[in-house]
Amino acid sequence: MAILDDSQEALSTTEVPFLPTAQKWGLYSAAASVIFTIILSMVGFNFTSMGSFLMFSLLIGAVAIGLMITFGVLTIREHRTNLGGFIDFKQAFLVCFTTFMISLVIGTVFNFIYNNYVNPSFMDGMRESMNAMFEEANVPEAGRADAMKGLDDAKTIPGTLKSMVTGSIMSAIVAAIMAAVMKKARPVFG
Repeated sequence: MAILDDSQEALSTTEVPFLPTAQKWGLYSAAASVIFTIILSMVGFNFTSMGSFLMFSLLIGAVAIGLMITFGVLTIREHRTNLGGFIDFKQAFLVCFTTFMISLVIGTVFNFIYNNYVNPSFMDGMRESMNAMFEEANVPEAGRADAMKGLDDAKTIPGTLKSMVTGSIMSAIVAAIMAAVMKKARPVFG
């Protein structure tokens, strides 16, 4: 009788829209991204050695990946609950990827405005610090030019769009992996 009284009926994926969940977690993720950017700006970018720069870069990367995974898991878990405890790969990917894209667009627009209009001196300080590190490490001029071009591109609209495309591809890959891990099929005889 417990099965007949179960209020968790089989829900169609079309009956429960994914967009409200994706919007909510996308905005939370974007807020975390903005806060992370502001904290990085306050910490500064004054490194005297290549080793300290690499350690800081690894830390930033680990935090960014951790935030992405955390918000992806929370998004898929909430939508799976909304669907009655089960979710297929397509729905999990769709809700997770949409969350990542909302966060990516808001975070990228914020970074563009912040680096160009709010605190343009941050990028200048980064440039000076990187030049000093390159001189200390005897990095060839060609390597320096590539790194500096990347900094300059970050302040332009084409560079920002290129960054968004790269971020979209990475978001799709991470969303696909997370969807594959978190999908939960409805039992055939359940």
